Amino acid sequence: LLSRTLLDNGEYAAAIEEVDYALRLVGRDVDLLHRRALALVEMQNLPGAQELVSELLAQNPALKFNPELASLEGRIYRERWQVSGECEELDRAFEAYLRAYRADRTQYYPGINAGGLALAKGDATQAAAIFTDVLDTCRALREHLVVSYWVDFSVGEAHLGLGEVEEALFDYRQGLSRTPEPPTRDKLSAMRGARRMIRAKGLADSVAEQIKQALAK
Repeated sequence: LLSRTLLDNGEYAAAIEEVDYALRLVGRDVDLLHRRALALVEMQNLPGAQELVSELLAQNPALKFNPELASLEGRIYRERWQVSGECEELDRAFEAYLRAYRADRTQYYPGINAGGLALAKGDATQAAAIFTDVLDTCRALREHLVVSYWVDFSVGEAHLGLGEVEEALFDYRQGLSRTPEPPTRDKLSAMRGARRMIRAKGLADSVAEQIKQALAK
C-alpha cells in the first residue's frame, strides 16, 4: 500500500524501496513487480523495466493479454521509439497495445494508445476505426452512476485523433468535474497523452495550449 501511494505521488525511488521490501516478504508477486516496472519507466530506466516485463511474461505467458502489463510493455516500446526513431520499436508498441485492446474491447486505455500509434504509423483508417470503437465503449461507461475522469480524458484523446477539437475540449473539462477530481499527476499524464495525439494527428500547436488551459482549471 505504501509503495502504491509513493508511486501515485511521484516518489519513484522510494516506491521501489518499498516494493523491494515487500517482495522479500511475499516473493515474486506480479502486482508488485508490475509496480516496480512502472516506477522504473517513470525514472527512464527502460532496460530495467523491460527486464521485469520479460520475466513476468516468461513465468506466465497468459499475462501478455493483461491490459495493465501489455500497456506497460507498449509504453516501454513507445518511449524507446521516441528516442531512437526506429520503426521496429513503433511496431512493437502498437502490437502490445492492440493485443490488449483486442483481448478486451472494454479496455479503452490500451485502445486509445493503439489508435494514436496507428496514426503515427500512417494508418489513418485503422486509427479512425479504433477511435470510433473507443468512443462507443466510453459513451456506455458514461451512463454509469460513477464515472472515472479517465473515461472523459480517453474520449477527449479519441476526439483529438479524429480531429474534433471542440468536442475534445468539452471532454477534458468534463473530466475535471468528476468526483473524485483528478490529481495533478493524472492531469499531467492526460496532457502528455493529448500532446502525443496532437502530434500524431498533425493538429496545430495551439490545440495543445487549449487543452493545457482546460486541464489547469
